[in-house]
Amino acid sequence: MKHVYEINENSTFLSAVEALDQSGIGFLAFVDENEKLIGIATDGDLRRAIIKGEQSLDALINKAPLSMPVSNSRAKIIATLTQSHRRHMPLVDPEGKLVRVFSLDDIQFIAKNNPVVIMAGGLGSRLGALTKDVPKPMLKIGPKPILEHIIERFVSHGFYNFYISVNFKT
Repeated sequence: MKHVYEINENSTFLSAVEALDQSGIGFLAFVDENEKLIGIATDGDLRRAIIKGEQSLDALINKAPLSMPVSNSRAKIIATLTQSHRRHMPLVDPEGKLVRVFSLDDIQFIAKNNPVVIMAGGLGSRLGALTKDVPKPMLKIGPKPILEHIIERFVSHGFYNFYISVNFKT
């Protein structure tokens, strides 16, 4: 698998740095012999290890990386990456095995500074009892509110500058 380094008894700081360099994206996922995600390293992690004068795998590897279940939608992965200011996401199965690495570098992604105005202040009167206690934008479709679906869709297309106009039941 691309951008993955399996740690074994022969693993060294230098071999991991070489693998990071060869990855070409400034990111490397570390797995054990069972492909379970151990951690990640980025070019930034390498710089910090060098600044500290460290040359051990423990100093290089972030052993508590942000990861997501592989079952998440592309839009949710992109939204999470955008919100956390990261470019790569390890995607794991329920047992913690690395399935793949999602990279914003692999998709055409152009951030758009255009403001997005979401009108979310209606009365919701046509929905009757559904909006008695819950504002219409917060009604759930599946596990998420309508508003979250709308924002995630915009984020997946590169938008990040949101204004939400509310009035009723704020």
